[in-house]
Amino acid sequence: MTIYLAGPISLNGTLKEIEIKENIKIFKTFTQILRNKNYTVLDPTEIKKQKTWEDYMIITIPMVCEANALLMLPKWELSRGANLELFIATSLNKKIYFNLENF
Repeated sequence: MTIYLAGPISLNGTLKEIEIKENIKIFKTFTQILRNKNYTVLDPTEIKKQKTWEDYMIITIPMVCEANALLMLPKWELSRGANLELFIATSLNKKIYFNLENF
């Protein structure tokens, strides 16, 4: 199964660099846990740095489409991107997880 991770990274540039790094650490932790369980993980923090939020979405939306499921990371509801990714995934009938209990 291929799982896309959705959650806050920079909150549209409103976070300090240290907060962004903390969010990226959360992505990396979940990525490692899932990969250790032999899942394929699509982690948006692993893509090349983009100039704008829109540029990120152009890359991550196809990743959402490719995934079988989304894992919504802590504080996902604060992220405009994660909300858009969730909308797309639910519209495409993808499985949505809000924690690791089912993995």
